[in-house]
Amino acid sequence: MPGPSSRECDRDNRETAGAAVTGAAHRIPVAGGAPSQPPRPAPSPSPRPDLTLPGLGPATRLIVALHGYGGRGGEIRDRLRDGLRATGRTAAILAPDGDGASPLVPAGRSWYAVTAHVAEMGRRSVAPAAALADRLAGVQQALGVPAAGTAVVAFSQGTTVAKALLDAGEREGGPGGFARAVLVCGRLPGPPLHRTGQPPAVLVVTGAEDRFAPPDAVRADLDNLAAGSRLRFLVLPGLRHEFRSDVAALAVRFACGDPDPYPADDLRGPCREASHEC
Repeated sequence: MPGPSSRECDRDNRETAGAAVTGAAHRIPVAGGAPSQPPRPAPSPSPRPDLTLPGLGPATRLIVALHGYGGRGGEIRDRLRDGLRATGRTAAILAPDGDGASPLVPAGRSWYAVTAHVAEMGRRSVAPAAALADRLAGVQQALGVPAAGTAVVAFSQGTTVAKALLDAGEREGGPGGFARAVLVCGRLPGPPLHRTGQPPAVLVVTGAEDRFAPPDAVRADLDNLAAGSRLRFLVLPGLRHEFRSDVAALAVRFACGDPDPYPADDLRGPCREASHEC
């Protein structure tokens, strides 16, 4: 699934988050006529560059964006920002880079070393998911956004990390938890999840032309989600292994609470091949 898939990912929007503020200190004359420079105040802490806040007002929703192998957090963030504008929504976006290198795409990052074995993808996702849950809990606390206002949107290799977050049932409803998840063009490793309480609503999306997460393979993975999940499965005609702008808009609508991410008239068209209710 990972690896060459990154060549098909859109790389149009690259942005370095954060800004530097520079200035000159005033020299103030003191007794005796010798100029003196007062100590500079400590700089105000800047938001971490993986966190983008809404343009106006406090954040009431938070989207956690997980890139694929060879990608960057800023790329999927930019797509989701386009989706927010296109749909008239607002949300903060937490879009970290994976800690691992991606030798097949040196400019990108990964969440773990590439493997073709789905079960191993699941095992390698546990550590980054745990670190991400801790980071998410801190951001939720800082912004005052609860789990009910938080969603995860993941692409390709990021979907296995999101699945590991789903597996962390002890965080459900509390810090580090989330209410909705959109998993795009990725596999869903086992074992099947069994948890008490209400699991997040999950939208699983893959492309009819995806060579790395083909529809039949992803459909077979659905049993690895929690029994009782509010689960939707969509296969999009013409979609390859990519996180396009229209997919971002679809993800934003679901992440922000739409019960069905498609307008009603689209439900009768070819854009939804299958729906799977667990």
